[in-house]
Amino acid sequence: MNASDLVLVLQHQHDDSPGNLAQWLADQDWDYRVVDVETEEFPAAGRYRAIAVLGSKESAYDLDIDWIRAEHDFVGACMAAGTPVLGICFGAQLLALRLGGRVSPMGGSEIGWCEVSGPAPYGGTWFVWHGDHITAPPGSTVLAETPRCLHAYTHGAHVGVQFHPEVTAALVEDWMATPSRKAALVDAGGDADEIARRTEELASKATAAAWRLYESFFISARSERPRPVRGPGPRWQG
Repeated sequence: MNASDLVLVLQHQHDDSPGNLAQWLADQDWDYRVVDVETEEFPAAGRYRAIAVLGSKESAYDLDIDWIRAEHDFVGACMAAGTPVLGICFGAQLLALRLGGRVSPMGGSEIGWCEVSGPAPYGGTWFVWHGDHITAPPGSTVLAETPRCLHAYTHGAHVGVQFHPEVTAALVEDWMATPSRKAALVDAGGDADEIARRTEELASKATAAAWRLYESFFISARSERPRPVRGPGPRWQG
C-alpha cells in the first residue's frame, strides 16, 4: 500500500489502545500508524485514507489544553482534505465539534455495558465510559442512542460513536486495574465485579459487532473519498 492507503489512529493515553480495531485492520490488510498525540507530532494532513480518533479522559471542548487545540486543527485540516473520520468517544465529540455540533457535561457518567438503541451495526450492547454528551451536528443522521444521550451519528462518510467498539476483555481488565479509573467507577456508583462478569459474557459478541461497524466505515473509506468538509469549528456549552 502507498501512504494514501494508510489509516491513522490518534491515541490519547497509554491505557486506551486501538484494541480490537488494530486486529481488524491487520486481518483486513490495512496498514495503520498509531500516533500518541500527547508526545508525538501530527503528520501532514491528507496523507491517510482514513483517521480513527480514540477516547480520552479529557473533554474535547477543553481548548486550553495545547494538544486538544492542536488536534482540532489537525482533524479539521484532514476533513477539509476529504479524509473520513471515525470518532470513538472523545473522538466522536471532537468530530461533532468540528462539524458544528455541541458537546457538554451530562451531569454524571455512563460506565459499563449499556444497551444502545438503533439499527445494526450501531445498536446493541456496547461498553461505555464517558461524562460528556453530544448534540448532533447540523446535517448529521443520528443512528443510536440511550435514554441519556446520543451514541452514534453519521455525517457524510464521517462516523462518530460515543461507545467503545474497540474494547476487548483484556482492555477492560486493564481499565478496572487502573486506580484513577477505579475511583471514577466508584464515584459513578459502578460495580467492578459486575463489569467483569458482563465483560466475560459480552466481549466476544461486542467484538463481532465492532467488526461489522469497522467494515461499514472502512469499505466506504477505501472505495471513495468523501467531499471535503469545512465545518464552522468548535462549539460547546458549559
